[in-house]
Amino acid sequence: MILNDVHFDAGNQMAGSGLCRQPLDVEDAEAAKFARGGTADGTALSPNRIMQLGLGFWDARVLLSAIELGLFTELAIAPLEADTLQQRLDLRQRDVRDFLDALVVLGMLERHADTYSNTPETDYFLDRNKPSYIGGMLDRADMHLHPAWGSL
Repeated sequence: MILNDVHFDAGNQMAGSGLCRQPLDVEDAEAAKFARGGTADGTALSPNRIMQLGLGFWDARVLLSAIELGLFTELAIAPLEADTLQQRLDLRQRDVRDFLDALVVLGMLERHADTYSNTPETDYFLDRNKPSYIGGMLDRADMHLHPAWGSL
């Protein structure tokens, strides 16, 4: 989900996209370094932070969907295989592994072979049966704050 590396080819076109950069007429070495995606002090520029921030809603949507489905509460009972979770949570079979693996990448689930389990954090804070549950606050934010911020 996170864009790790973006490389520019010799034609100044960003790999994997239709975005083009205009070539610059540069006369000194420092200006040339900056034009290639670096700063005057030699530090390489990266779009990673910008992309993480701009696409952060992807991560939030995956987490909020898991809370809404009661996934963490189900896994608090016992670790389960993807097929069992698909049936219990009424998920589309085609998408269940991608969904669960996205939660693994986000650090919200652990996976061993085909068995998924909560992390210590998700077990403590996102099991609806525990007094430490904070998912209700996230549910309310999803229902009331996301629409308001989405229309900003």
